Amino acid sequence: KRKNIDEPSDIRSKLLKLDKSTNETQSVSNLPTVVHLRRSKGKIVQDCDIYIGRACNMGGWQLNQSKWYNPYSVKQYGRDGALDHYKKYIESNPNNLLNDLHELAGKRLGCWCKPNRCHGDVLCELFKKRNSTIDQSIK
Repeated sequence: KRKNIDEPSDIRSKLLKLDKSTNETQSVSNLPTVVHLRRSKGKIVQDCDIYIGRACNMGGWQLNQSKWYNPYSVKQYGRDGALDHYKKYIESNPNNLLNDLHELAGKRLGCWCKPNRCHGDVLCELFKKRNSTIDQSIK
């Protein structure tokens, strides 16, 4: 026996499955990622959408300091200390950066620290946390 393709329950269930997976895919692809900026022989090998570091005018780069830069030096505080301070700095929101996290959606954040843990990872974590809080308040 041939199934009627116009049967409403069958179509609805297929559409619901499609909608669910599409939303989940969009959520995952919406997360920012951190990449290590690199050049080789004067050519950019790894670029980014948003530079998140301090001003850099060396090695052929002409990058202005980003509003997302980490004011806490690894040399002064150690990696963990600098990241802890940075997270508190963003969460205390002195420059309204917490409210600007949406600007990072789906972007590649460029930093020199990768593959080591860096403040870009803190931004991704806060972005994810903030979006999950927003998603929960909508439900």
